[in-house]
Amino acid sequence: MNGAGDQMAWIKPLGETDGELLVELGGELDISTAAALQEQLAAALAAGPRKVIFELRDVTFIDSSGLAVLLSARRRVEQVELRYAAPAIRRVIELAGLGATLKIVS
Repeated sequence: MNGAGDQMAWIKPLGETDGELLVELGGELDISTAAALQEQLAAALAAGPRKVIFELRDVTFIDSSGLAVLLSARRRVEQVELRYAAPAIRRVIELAGLGATLKIVS
């Protein structure tokens, strides 16, 4: 899937500059979409960026499987930054105790 109106999750790498990969995520990041997202994310990380910036404005739901996808990126790069997360998404990340690992900046 690749549109903001879709219920399934989607990933869209927006480009890499100076070792920073910008990735837009959207839809529902859950157990039914995690494997496909993980596969697409692995392909996006193949170039070996040092930092990944996830734009989450179109993420409507995240569960532990979705968090695992974000954490897998964190294990492969020096830093992960989350931008434009909705309050409900921020709350899940904070309740999971991942606020320091998955840095929310805006």
